[in-house]
Amino acid sequence: MRKSQANRDKDLLSLWRERPIEKRTSDDVMSFYTYIQNNDPVLFNGIHGDPYQYLKGLLSDCFYDKP
Repeated sequence: MRKSQANRDKDLLSLWRERPIEKRTSDDVMSFYTYIQNNDPVLFNGIHGDPYQYLKGLLSDCFYDKP
């Protein structure tokens, strides 16, 4: 079943916020991306372009190390 963009984004953000706060930095996006690829890859369905860049953009306001 295909998720709407809003639901997909909500699920990705929810999973990101479940991570320990020290694991919510810009440097941790790649490990989170790999986790999603291995555990719930359907969350990347429907993303046009590079899913990693999409994820990085989506999470950019949620980084713990944000200046």
